[in-house]
Amino acid sequence: MVAHKGESALNVVPGTLGWLRSTNDRSSLGYLLERGPLTRQQIADLTGLSKPTAGQMMARLVAAGLIIERQGDTGGKRGPRAKEYVVLTEGNLGLAVVVDAGGMSAVLVDAVGTEYEPVTVPLPRLAQERSAPADVRRARTAVCTAAGIDEDAVRFVCVGVQASVDQRTGNLDLTSELPGWSRTGVAQTLEAELGMRAFVENDVKLAAAAEHAAGAQPDDLGFALLWLGEGLGLAVHFDGHVHGGAQGRAGEIGYLPIPHSAVGMVDRADTLQALMGGAEVARLARACGIKNRGFSALTPELVRTATEQERADFLDQLARRVTVGVIPALALFDPQRVVIGGPTGRLGGERLAELVRAEVRRTTPWNPEIVATVVADRPVLRGATQRLIGVIRQDFFDRVDALPD
Repeated sequence: MVAHKGESALNVVPGTLGWLRSTNDRSSLGYLLERGPLTRQQIADLTGLSKPTAGQMMARLVAAGLIIERQGDTGGKRGPRAKEYVVLTEGNLGLAVVVDAGGMSAVLVDAVGTEYEPVTVPLPRLAQERSAPADVRRARTAVCTAAGIDEDAVRFVCVGVQASVDQRTGNLDLTSELPGWSRTGVAQTLEAELGMRAFVENDVKLAAAAEHAAGAQPDDLGFALLWLGEGLGLAVHFDGHVHGGAQGRAGEIGYLPIPHSAVGMVDRADTLQALMGGAEVARLARACGIKNRGFSALTPELVRTATEQERADFLDQLARRVTVGVIPALALFDPQRVVIGGPTGRLGGERLAELVRAEVRRTTPWNPEIVATVVADRPVLRGATQRLIGVIRQDFFDRVDALPD
């Protein structure tokens, strides 16, 4: 039998027939969510139950509207097709949205992890034309129109923002990238005005969820994601969760003052943001001979096409600065692995990670694994979809718990 998140919340008394039935139903549903369509025989084999009992479980889940029965694929063999069961994903979709200075991107996802085509949504220039509900409504309309899906099918939304998010209150702080948005009770406002269960989260913390799903955490010792872009961020992932802090401000390392050892790397730099934020990275690249018109124009292709000497100078100097940002994570959390992510992380790739690893070992007593991000495409959006898959699946399990004996 497979244990799934939330089993301790069963609304039946452990040890009773109702508890056993609910546990078996959850186990069967979990296999369908994780493995896709299965026959009654396959369910029986996976759960260790008899085929008739597996059939009874499937009948209950079908009657509850959680799964459907259909004719299976014979795989080219002769004979009747066995009936198979599949999770009913229609009407239980999640909307992942990322809002940043460059605009808004969105994608739909269902309980089995199927993602629809992502869309980019333009945002009004005037702050008075924007708000959290208005922006998310635009995203929902755009992505549902592109997919040909009724907007009522979207029941959950996860929004990634460049801000700290207090999960207790829904309040936003430390941001200048959300014109027109209220800074208080954002998730609650979205739920009230859009009729969806809403989650709002810091973009770097969502990117860490994407890294975790891609295998960044080798075991239970955890990992840290150092996000390097226009702004900076740090997300520490332990025991299946990203540490958020009392008010959601954990990881806002851009505000940290630079240590004495980094004084002089950049004239008049007093914080980590001034040392290795996007604007300073672009200036460093130009100083090393890599011409660019600003951080947004500084691409991995531009770095790769620079001369060997230009590229080496840029990455060597950048690695020394990035090491300054890695050290606080090592001192406070001692993670087994540090992932260098964000746009700047993608600029340097594995070579930058190697140089930072060597600099950390040379200048500090720590010896962590330091690796480049493996989530190059839309990491924040991918993290939001991972959050939604878990939420939608938990909703399915909660509905199983509510089934009558």
